[in-house]
Amino acid sequence: WNSMTFLKANSTAILKMKGEPFTKTRLNNQQFRNALFISGITQDVFAEQTGITARYVRKLCKKSTNVSLSLYCNIITVLDLPWDALLEHINEDMDEVSCF
Repeated sequence: WNSMTFLKANSTAILKMKGEPFTKTRLNNQQFRNALFISGITQDVFAEQTGITARYVRKLCKKSTNVSLSLYCNIITVLDLPWDALLEHINEDMDEVSCF
C-alpha cells in the first residue's frame, strides 16, 4: 500500500495513486459478488469474519457503494485480494464509472 493514499471526504472514498491525480472510488458490487462466490465463503460467514451483518453483505452484493477504509481492508483481507481488486473509479464530470 506504499504507492497510494486513501482519504475519506463527504462519504466518498478518495484514492490517490503515486504520481496520479486524486480520484473518487467505491466498492464495485459485481466484482465483490464474484469474488465472494469464487471464495466459496457464504454471506453469513463472510459477515461474521468482517464484522458486518449478513444484511449489509447482501446490500454490498446488490449495489456499488462507499465503504469505510477499515471495512474495505477487512473485505480484501478475508477474500485474499489485492488492494484495488474491488474498487471502481467515479468520474462525476462525465458521469461514468470504470473499474481498476
